[in-house]
Amino acid sequence: MDDLPFLVVLIRRLRAVVVWIVAAIFAVLLYFDFTEDEYVASILTSVFIFLIFVIVVTIILKKFFSGNNKDKE
Repeated sequence: MDDLPFLVVLIRRLRAVVVWIVAAIFAVLLYFDFTEDEYVASILTSVFIFLIFVIVVTIILKKFFSGNNKDKE
């Protein structure tokens, strides 16, 4: 039972893919809206920075806490 079930791995990978797709969509929207409306661009910038922050924190947490299950045995 060392490996995670297939469904759990699939859900985690799909979640990661969705986060990257949403970040890319916001980046494209930010690029197009910046030329038209600075208020919308500022909101999209904040959302984009938040998504980057979430991705960075997720990567850091995976690095530090990925070996917890191995230590319990």
